[in-house]
Amino acid sequence: MSYAAVELAKKVFGKLKSKQAIIIGAGEMSELSLLNLLGSGITDITVVNRTIENAMKLAAKHQVKYDELSSLPNLLESADIVISSTSAQTYIITNEMIERIAENRKQDSLVLIDIAVPRDIEPGISAITNIFNYDVDDLKGLVDANLRERQLAAATISEQIPAEIHAHNEWISMLGVVPVIRALREKAMAIQAETMDSIDRKLPGLSERERKIISKHTKSIINQMLKDPIKQAKELSSDKKSNEN
Repeated sequence: MSYAAVELAKKVFGKLKSKQAIIIGAGEMSELSLLNLLGSGITDITVVNRTIENAMKLAAKHQVKYDELSSLPNLLESADIVISSTSAQTYIITNEMIERIAENRKQDSLVLIDIAVPRDIEPGISAITNIFNYDVDDLKGLVDANLRERQLAAATISEQIPAEIHAHNEWISMLGVVPVIRALREKAMAIQAETMDSIDRKLPGLSERERKIISKHTKSIINQMLKDPIKQAKELSSDKKSNEN
């Protein structure tokens, strides 16, 4: 859930490196959220908790700031992201609190992510302009969507694997016939060169343009003659490989 919380923030802001974040709570989920925020590049993070000693301990462990829970309204005026995970039985962030600080935020977006059960953040706050309020259900939806994407990707890869293996095996089977095909082409081109030499001797008055036309046509004839033998060589090589398997 803590990872999904940070992913939701990215959907709003894109890059998070320059953003300010508040972690409400000092338990395991709060620490995981803190680690995910740090991993996203955010360094301006403040931990607040009802028990200041716990906030201080978590903040010191990860070299971020801490403050008392009573300072939360002031901190919200400049924050971009808030992730809350406490065991409180009443709302930590209320509609009234957000309405009061909204005027001082100058329309800046604020992402509130509530991963507590019961909720820490009062529902309905998202109705306020530029305030995005997500709860556990929203996070679950994101997690489920990501899971479906991974399953679809895995299915696609699974479908591609047999075709890739077949193509690879065909390539391997062709390695033995490559020298034969190369020798055929070299022999054919040598014959074409000898033919052109013979034409030059017999028709010394040919212009350069006429010579190029004849050369082009002789090469085309040779390529057409090689087409079937090369195809048969490839098929024989492939059949031989299949029989060996």
